[in-house]
Order: sequence, then C-alpha cells, then structure tokens
Amino acid sequence: MIEGLTIAGGLGWLCKDGLRRGGGLYINGASPIIRRCLIVGNEADRGAGVWLRGGVPLFEDCWFHDNISEQTDGVVCEGVAPKFIRCGFHEDGVQWTDAPVVSIRTDCESPGGACCLGSTCVETTLESCVSANGHWHETIPCSDTICPPACLGDTNADRRVNHTDLLNVLNNWGMCR
Repeated sequence: MIEGLTIAGGLGWLCKDGLRRGGGLYINGASPIIRRCLIVGNEADRGAGVWLRGGVPLFEDCWFHDNISEQTDGVVCEGVAPKFIRCGFHEDGVQWTDAPVVSIRTDCESPGGACCLGSTCVETTLESCVSANGHWHETIPCSDTICPPACLGDTNADRRVNHTDLLNVLNNWGMCR
C-alpha cells in the first residue's frame, strides 16, 4: 500500500525499447493499493503519471495533475484493468491498450453501469458518465454492452452529426502546426 504521498518530478523507467515508462509510478504485474496520493509533475514517453501492466491496482482518493508526455495520457494501462475510486484527473487522462474493463467510480455503493465514450466502454456511475459526455447504460456491465462505433463526422463523440460538429470543423479550419 502506498498512502498519503506526493509523487512528483519522476522521469520514468528506461525500457529496452528506449522509451521511458511510468514517470510517477511504474507498476508491472502488481496489485498495490494507492490511496490519498497526489501524482503531479512527472514526465515519461508512456504514462507520465502512471504506467501499468498486469495485476489489479486500486487508486482511491488520488489526484493526477500536470503529468507530461508527448505520446500518451497521464495514466497508461496495458492489458490491465485498474480501479479508480473518487480520483481526479486534471489535464491528465487514462489510456488503455488491450485492457479489460477499467472501473472509474465515484464510490463503491453507487449503482454502476456501462458508459460508452465513443466506441470505448467504461464501467462507472451515472454522474461520472454524464461528466465525461458519455452514453449511460444503467446496471449493464461493459461485457454485456457493445458500444457502437463512432459516427463518421461526429467530432465531439455525442453520437450525432449536427451543427456542433460543423462548428468544430470551422473552428479548427486553417493551417496545422
């Protein structure tokens, strides 16, 4: 168990492929409980805040902030389904590759269900799903729900192609950096 720490300024584990993984935490095949931690200001090529592979890690009451990676989000899950309970992600996100269902919950007692975020399914609560602009399926686990593929032209993943998508295109019109 890791509890009550600020994990900051990490640069990750240099792997054989030359990429740095897990700026703040590098968890490979373990199932730690990380509780009431601040994971902030770390850098890596993959998973600047946390890089996970294997195990079933649990993050509870943690805050992820300003973890910097040019290639991935703040938390990268490779073939692992961590649980995030009452965690906050400011300027960071969670990215998973070949991972089973990831659980992001407000608390354990709230009824959960499937939340479709684009074509990806995440088990979470209604409140968390609505906050992420997802589509909620009450009391249905992701294993029973197939999120439909994204619509061609749907720039904001709201399952509609309408004026908002056109405004997004017009807003981004011009030269690329």
